[in-house]
Amino acid sequence: MTVASAPGGLRRLAANSDVVLAVAVVFIVAMLIIPLPELLLDLLIILNIATALTILLVAMYTQQTLQFSSFPSLLLIATLYRLALNI
Repeated sequence: MTVASAPGGLRRLAANSDVVLAVAVVFIVAMLIIPLPELLLDLLIILNIATALTILLVAMYTQQTLQFSSFPSLLLIATLYRLALNI
């Protein structure tokens, strides 16, 4: 599925991916301040482990370095997310 053939909401998200990323970082920083219930923390840790495995597999199966040029930024955000879960 390409962005052009995606449904309306997904097309808008793809066009404004930098805004989505900024909102995600704000939510991660908010997790540092606001206490979260245990069940939500468990679910977020599961999501973190799944994301980490996905990043690892993509990094291992990438043939050329430039195919995964967003790796440093993605690693920084994933690390911030994991730190927010630990506090």
